[in-house]
Amino acid sequence: MDVAGCDKKVSYLVSCDSQVKGCATGGLQEAPVGAPNPLAEKMQPEAVKAAQLRRSTELQCATTPADVTRKEAIEESQTTGWYQPPYRALYTVNVAGCGARKTYLVACDSKRSSCATGSAAH
Repeated sequence: MDVAGCDKKVSYLVSCDSQVKGCATGGLQEAPVGAPNPLAEKMQPEAVKAAQLRRSTELQCATTPADVTRKEAIEESQTTGWYQPPYRALYTVNVAGCGARKTYLVACDSKRSSCATGSAAH
C-alpha cells in the first residue's frame, strides 16, 4: 500500500489475519537495533525465497541474489487474556538480477507457512 501526502510517499506492507481479526503493517526502514526475534530468524529463508521468486518472475531472470535489510516479528494485540507468541514476521529484501535491483516488503505467517510480497516504492 502506498501512502502519499505532504510531498512524501511511503510504502507499507499490510498483513491481515481473519482468525484474529486484525492487521499488521510494516514500512520500508532500516532494521531495528537489538537481538533478532527467533521467529524472524526462522522465517527469513522463506521470505528471501518469496522475494527472489517474485523478482525472477518479473524479470524472467534466474539470477537473483538477495539481502535482507530489515526483519522483525510482529507482536499481536492480545484479545484472549492468554499470551500468544508472535506468528507473523515482516522483512525488507533487496533482490538483484540481470542488471536491475528492486526492494520488496515481505510478510510471513508461520501459522499458514506462507509469505506474501509487495513492492516498495522509493
